[in-house]
Amino acid sequence: RSGELKMSVDAQTGGRIASLTGYGIDFLKTQRDSQNLQWGSTVWPAPQSAWGWPPPKLMDQAPYEVVAAGQKRIVLRSPANAYFGLQLEKSFAALGPDTISVTYTFVNKGAEAVRVGIWENARVPLSGKAVWQSAENPADSIPGWDRDGGTINLQLGRHAQKHKLFLEATTPWLLHEIEGVSLKRSWAPFSASDVAPGQAPVEIYYDPFAKFAELEIQGPYEILAPGSQSVLQVYWTVRSEKH
Repeated sequence: RSGELKMSVDAQTGGRIASLTGYGIDFLKTQRDSQNLQWGSTVWPAPQSAWGWPPPKLMDQAPYEVVAAGQKRIVLRSPANAYFGLQLEKSFAALGPDTISVTYTFVNKGAEAVRVGIWENARVPLSGKAVWQSAENPADSIPGWDRDGGTINLQLGRHAQKHKLFLEATTPWLLHEIEGVSLKRSWAPFSASDVAPGQAPVEIYYDPFAKFAELEIQGPYEILAPGSQSVLQVYWTVRSEKH
């Protein structure tokens, strides 16, 4: 917990973020589906074309080792060979005020080099709006969006069919606002050309039938030699217009 921001983590299910609340708002989809897949916030290796569906089970769903569990910091670690020799470590640290830092580290425990990106995927309810900055507009077929200068506002409850948006955001943040309370996820800037092929720095998947959206962040696509690592650090910050 950091101020009004509360985060719970499920070490037994892929070390994923199971819930996140701030100022009385639930920002994540917490209802579990029949396959225990599409809920909370998880991490996948990019690109998806390398594994298809479902996600690598040892990274996405398997129990994680609890390395540290203190009042201000939690560290979880996946099995050593969660995906092509990779091990994933997740570190959650309360920074304050109302900010939690989430650090993902891929460590190559295998004998061969692997090229991969870190992909954070937060499932959210179909309420409020997603906000980002871009020089581009969403596709004309996507309803519920408007532009305010360089800022795009996308109403998450306005779609009638499945969509996937691939976005080249001009700033390294993605915001979700519900009833005057916003959750902002921000990270270190990098070029859109650095992400895995077939992916984008920011991606939004919308599924009105399953009643959730995915607000996704892609880290750089890097070659990891045996013993080397890559890191993506994301800051989760909650703010309220009413407080």
